[in-house]
Amino acid sequence: MKLGKDYIKEQEVEIMLKNSIPQTEVRMLDNEFDAQLRAFKEDLSYKERFRRCTLVDSYGIEIFMFLPNKNAIGGLLLKDVSGGLKSSRDISKATNIAKIIKVGEYIKEPKYNVGDLVMLPYTTVTGVLPNPQHAMYHQLEDSNYQPVMDDEIPKFIPTFVATMSNNAWLPPNEFEVDNNDFRTFYVHPDLIIGKYNY
Repeated sequence: MKLGKDYIKEQEVEIMLKNSIPQTEVRMLDNEFDAQLRAFKEDLSYKERFRRCTLVDSYGIEIFMFLPNKNAIGGLLLKDVSGGLKSSRDISKATNIAKIIKVGEYIKEPKYNVGDLVMLPYTTVTGVLPNPQHAMYHQLEDSNYQPVMDDEIPKFIPTFVATMSNNAWLPPNEFEVDNNDFRTFYVHPDLIIGKYNY
């Protein structure tokens, strides 16, 4: 059993290393978050994508999706929320930051302009929720009725898909987009909390 000065020094070094790694990871994630947010803000591809689309009394928004493993060396194949396989580099997390991509024609004196970053309620956008379709398919599982189970229906879905899918806003030519891939929505001004100055 070691109890000398060298052993104590080894333990101190181990503790310092363990404590420094998470802090380094957090700083790296913060830097990566800022870099991706800057690129998201500067991306103007929505202008061409929605050039023929208008809104009446709503704002068109695009949710900022953060890819925490975007620059990871190598990638693992993991199941995503929808049950499909994705590279760990492609798995994204919804944030409560969105970009205004269209202003409704009848909004007088809009508070937000195209290109502004805004904040949405945190619980409306981030995390995952139980999928109501999955629950519906499984509610009769223990009864005499045996429903035909669809393995494609995920148990959980992204929160913004569950809460905002009725407000998904896509150009008409994008008719084969999976619900889990919605990123653009129309929202009424009262859903927006305020500007995110970046």
